[in-house]
Amino acid sequence: RVEARAYAHTEVTAVRKAATAPPPADAAQMLEMAGLTRRVVPGDGNCAIYAVGVAAGACLSGGQAVADSLGTTPPVSDAIDTWQLALRGQVCNFISGNRLLFGREPALLVQSRWSRAAAQAFGTTQVYASDVHLRALAEELQLELVSIDAARLGDNVSVFKAGDTAVKRVKSWAHEVAPRLRSGGGASQSHRLVVVVWNGLADARGHYDAAVRGI
Repeated sequence: RVEARAYAHTEVTAVRKAATAPPPADAAQMLEMAGLTRRVVPGDGNCAIYAVGVAAGACLSGGQAVADSLGTTPPVSDAIDTWQLALRGQVCNFISGNRLLFGREPALLVQSRWSRAAAQAFGTTQVYASDVHLRALAEELQLELVSIDAARLGDNVSVFKAGDTAVKRVKSWAHEVAPRLRSGGGASQSHRLVVVVWNGLADARGHYDAAVRGI
């Protein structure tokens, strides 16, 4: 009950702070507030995996950074494809082993059309990521993963954190997230803070890109 009250208070605080913040003109302006820029990844049905990997500074088995091995358009290399398939398998295993966590969000499960068949499909390739998958990606890569919805810009952003008891939280970009990123991305925190940008479409037209340090 104490946790529920604390969560409710955090949600209300985020909404109040958002009301005093000027609305951003676009996703680029939001990223600029945090010293970030958008890094386009291939739109081949695996974009969420690529975007999170690039934003998190993930590496391939040989030690090469995903960002250095990935272009902006398909096709991708065999090494990238092997990496993303392995990560998808880890995501699938986490979700399958944590049904109580995701069962607390029935509306989310309906929205994401989650099922055993979907889990099996996500474990292969080209199934579009939902909040459930972003939370699992955060867990597998030990991240605090922020998703900006470019179609519905506002100060409130979705945050998926490894080890959290919720699928996602809502935080203020201007007052909570951007200041941490400007000060170094929360490197001293237990989980690295990273950002992806979603175009807001929950179907085959949907796309994620990574946010990286501005040059």
